[in-house]
Amino acid sequence: MGFRAVPEIVACQREMISGMLAAARFLLALSGRRKRPAHWQRQVFIRCDTEVDLYLPSRPSFGTVVFVHGLSVLGHRDPRVEQLGRALATAGFRAVIPSIKSLRELWIRRDQPQQVEQLISAITSDEELVPGGCCALMAVSFSGVFVLRAACRPALSARISALGLIGAYADVNSVCDFLVNAKRADPYGYLLMLRSYYAEFEMPSARFLGALERCIEHSISDSGAGPTESILDAGQPEEAYLIQLIADPRARADMGRRIQSVFDADWRDYEVPIESLQSDVPVFLIHGRDDRVIPVQQSRDLADRLDGRGVVNRLCVTGFLSHGDSRIHWLELPEVLRVWRAFAWFFRCCQVSAKRRSER
Repeated sequence: MGFRAVPEIVACQREMISGMLAAARFLLALSGRRKRPAHWQRQVFIRCDTEVDLYLPSRPSFGTVVFVHGLSVLGHRDPRVEQLGRALATAGFRAVIPSIKSLRELWIRRDQPQQVEQLISAITSDEELVPGGCCALMAVSFSGVFVLRAACRPALSARISALGLIGAYADVNSVCDFLVNAKRADPYGYLLMLRSYYAEFEMPSARFLGALERCIEHSISDSGAGPTESILDAGQPEEAYLIQLIADPRARADMGRRIQSVFDADWRDYEVPIESLQSDVPVFLIHGRDDRVIPVQQSRDLADRLDGRGVVNRLCVTGFLSHGDSRIHWLELPEVLRVWRAFAWFFRCCQVSAKRRSER
């Protein structure tokens, strides 16, 4: 071994240790186990008529992570999202989390992918939010497609160090079929697709949409409950029809085919564009083993598709996640170690790729 290789080995070891320490701090903060005083601060910016939270570490940062929240009424101020921002800052990263109106309003719309992509582009080119113009992108659930789309754009991918996808999907039609037909699926996902479909492609009555809104609110507050028995009136024609769409397997299956048809046409931008993905952006996938909105097989399929494209990736399947919730059980040491090593890999990718891109 030549002496020239020694500095490279030392640098590699430092990067590995740095990633491991960042992952440890991240998981401790994410679980609420870190008892030291807060080593972060939050600042609020307005960009593109959008409120953006910036979580800053107290020490010099390793880099910037831009996080896209999911379909949640609280958006960037969802306690789970705020906890993630604090954990990233505690791990030593600047965390940039914009509030996305259409996602907070729980809509799926034909213009949404392009709008979110434009917001990501504006944020990543903003020196105040992303110094140096290089960052990692993270997203949860349905929003994974937005960061994958961003990574497919050469002008954007040059600014992306790594991708982190939590509970993402590989094929939107497969997810649609699961949410419509699987008995174990959370009703929340089907109801959101149903409302978005009717609002954009049909002309439903105000009573029908109001009843559907009540069902969505009920599913958010109690995902295990059957909404039709308690909050819909079968004596009203519009609500009786909604009961049928929710409770009748044949009506659901027919509705599922109609929704899939728009995912193939007007909503085609929700399909994951793996074939256009830049191969030099590493991708970290983590998925809850018992996810009832996007099944874990979706991340497994996504990893296979990334392998086929030649994209470096790492998949971690864990029982510590459901869909949007995390519960780390510290006594389950083998599982803790697996998740820790997985996040250490991701944080190392964020640091190493950012350094290499800045040296270009």
